[in-house]
Amino acid sequence: MTGQSRGTGQWFSTGKAATVFVVVLASVAAMMWLLFDGVLALDFLVAQANFEVSDTLIRFSSTDANARAIAAGILNVVVVGSFASVLACVFAAGLTLLRLTGQSPLVEMTRAFVDIIRGVPLLLQIVALYFSLLALPPPSSATPVMDCLLLTNRGLYLPMLTISGIECPALAGFRVDGGFRISIEMSALVLGLSVYAAAFLSEILRGAILAVPNGQWDAARALGLKPIRTFFLVILPQALVASIPPATSVFAGVYKNTSLGIAIGYSDLMMISNSIITITGRAFEMMAIVCIAFFIVNYSVNTGLTLFHQRLLKRYG
Repeated sequence: MTGQSRGTGQWFSTGKAATVFVVVLASVAAMMWLLFDGVLALDFLVAQANFEVSDTLIRFSSTDANARAIAAGILNVVVVGSFASVLACVFAAGLTLLRLTGQSPLVEMTRAFVDIIRGVPLLLQIVALYFSLLALPPPSSATPVMDCLLLTNRGLYLPMLTISGIECPALAGFRVDGGFRISIEMSALVLGLSVYAAAFLSEILRGAILAVPNGQWDAARALGLKPIRTFFLVILPQALVASIPPATSVFAGVYKNTSLGIAIGYSDLMMISNSIITITGRAFEMMAIVCIAFFIVNYSVNTGLTLFHQRLLKRYG
């Protein structure tokens, strides 16, 4: 393991792979620019958008430029992908623990759940979740959960931290005042992505835990460590080292699959790009921008996880 760590560290620390890739990408971009010089034009980016974006974390109106709409779409990809990735880790940890309990009913139920999630197309799951959330009661009939959470067919209302303190959502006739609202579309997309990714991550983590030699348990027991401390201090770190490389592709898939939000009307980058193409007719330019944006986001995720893996290798390898 030490030799592998040293070799991998030398490869990544020198930045050769990143440098070569950037050079190749820049060369291809330069060739494309020269080839289509006079044909491609990016003036549409500063033109007025003339359409609305329902879900956005930055202020946007139909009078803003197309470039701002694209920025809002990219931000939506990052936010949805990040939320879904965090939830996927939590769900995966729970599924893994259930699979390792040794109790037959729980193990079989968890195995069946994982098999179903992995066997059904993600798009169908997201659409099913969307219509399920639409079946929730309207705000006027919704029952608050712990006085700070509202589940309605208009969205999920959460407490919001303000200067004066925590502001909880409250029913006010047919509407909800206060709090922070997450739309039904975003809720269904985040939940669908997280559950789907968790099914794969749980199997990766379970396999990595079972791959740790039994001698590690015996050695920890000989040192007087209790089973719980042995698991978290000895077994889990080694399992994480082995599970991060295959899990990287799962996390990358989460960000790429945010493009499925267009099927339920979520204002993701794909939906915004389609609106711009419909109005401006610049299909090739917009598709190039979308591809570059997704590449940058996923390359950043892969790089971050690779660096994290290198740190784990140096500490536990």
